[in-house]
Amino acid sequence: VRRRFRNLTPPELLPRFERVASARDALIETGKWNQAVVESEKRREFDRALIEGDVESEDASPAASRFVAKALSPALKAAAGARNRADGGALLAMAKLQETAGADAEERWLTAALLADIESEIGALEPRAAPQKTYSQTSDAARDVEEGNSGLLLGVGLAVVSIVVQQLLSGGGGGGGGPPGGIVEGFPRI
Repeated sequence: VRRRFRNLTPPELLPRFERVASARDALIETGKWNQAVVESEKRREFDRALIEGDVESEDASPAASRFVAKALSPALKAAAGARNRADGGALLAMAKLQETAGADAEERWLTAALLADIESEIGALEPRAAPQKTYSQTSDAARDVEEGNSGLLLGVGLAVVSIVVQQLLSGGGGGGGGPPGGIVEGFPRI
């Protein structure tokens, strides 16, 4: 968040909070408030899992998806690490802020809505020209790309291995003689 927004005083935050409070009141009035809070929590969990390269909670995704994500966990963590280095950890810091910025889900919704309001203001600002990169910044970026590519290769390799293992456990390819869903119920056959 730019310095201009980090140093806002309470009177400067008031119009933003009033916009968020009116949106909350509209949701309460239409009876959609509880659903909005639940969906916001699910989205926060999904974003956190994506940023950390982790597996989502049981109620956030189907079992087959979590199984594949668990099998590909090293590749997901490598990709998440590369993304975090590329953006300087900004997304991870934002996810931690949204997770800890309220005592309950309703307060976290308010925090997320305030941050979204500020983000939209930032998006409307005229972008500054990027400063010239130094040699070390350029070499660091090249190294991060190389590490990301090696993580991608590891992920593809693990995906192929998991497909082969799944095929072997479900009775092989073609017409197969195994159970219809394979050894892991609900895991699609390829």
